[in-house]
Amino acid sequence: MRKRHGITTAEQLQALSPMPDDRTLDEHPELYDRYEEMLKALKEEMTPSLIAAALKTFGYGQANEMYWSMVHLLEAQPRDQLHKALRTSLATGAAGERLWAAEMLGRFADPADVEVLVKKLDDPKDLVRGSVVSALGRIGDARAVPALEKMAADPSPEVQSYLVDALTRLHAKRRGSRSGRNE
Repeated sequence: MRKRHGITTAEQLQALSPMPDDRTLDEHPELYDRYEEMLKALKEEMTPSLIAAALKTFGYGQANEMYWSMVHLLEAQPRDQLHKALRTSLATGAAGERLWAAEMLGRFADPADVEVLVKKLDDPKDLVRGSVVSALGRIGDARAVPALEKMAADPSPEVQSYLVDALTRLHAKRRGSRSGRNE
C-alpha cells in the first residue's frame, strides 16, 4: 500500500473514522478536503482488505452527498465480502456506519437481509431507523410488513416518511403478486 503524506491509505481511513455528523462537518470544511483526498487514493488502491476500514469512515448524515463516492467504491468490491462487512457494520458500527450499511443492504435487495434489518428498527438514531425502513421497502419481502406496521408510532417525521414509502411499496408488491396468481 502506497503512502501519501507519510501515511498509508489504511491509516488515512482510520484517521478519518468516523467522520463527524453533518453539522460538525459544515463547521470544519477542511475535513471534506481530507476525505476527498482519501477517496482519490482509494480509487487506485481499494481492495477487499480495506472494506471494513472504509465503512468505519461514514459519519451520521450525507456529508453533502460525498459519501456516495465511497458507496460506489465499496460496491465494486467482491459482493460476498462486502455483504458480510455490511452486516457486521449494521450490528456493531457507529451511527453513521449503521446508517450507510442499511442503505447499502437495501441496494443489494437480498431477502436474506430482512431479519438482520428488522432487528435494527429500534435503533436509537432516527436516520438509521429511516435507512433500515427504506432498505426493507426496497427489498420488498412481505416478512418485513408486520415489523414495519409496528413502526407507526415512531416519533420521527423522517422515519414516518420512509415508512409510508416502504409500506406502499410492500403492499403494492403484495397486491401485484396476488393478482398475478389469479390470472
